[in-house]
Amino acid sequence: MSEPDIGPVPSLIQQRIAFARRRSFALYTLISSTVIAIAWFLILIIDGNDFLRWLGALVFAFSAIYGIIEFRRVRRDILAFEKQHGAGAGAQKPVR
Repeated sequence: MSEPDIGPVPSLIQQRIAFARRRSFALYTLISSTVIAIAWFLILIIDGNDFLRWLGALVFAFSAIYGIIEFRRVRRDILAFEKQHGAGAGAQKPVR
């Protein structure tokens, strides 16, 4: 049996763009989930205990934790990419 064709390997620029996209999504997840989790916890403090309020607060708290984990994972992947290909690999310079 032969190996399945996985397609062409993305260029360094495409890989750098993919890292930037993953990093942006992780940062967005972290910031937005943290803000919403804080809001849910404030609602819990002000309005009192309720199962749905706790559920909302916990869902967004776990989403913020996921954002932290994904942000660190992307940072580790970028460092490995730069170690393999060089510090500025795939970075585009603006045309003037």
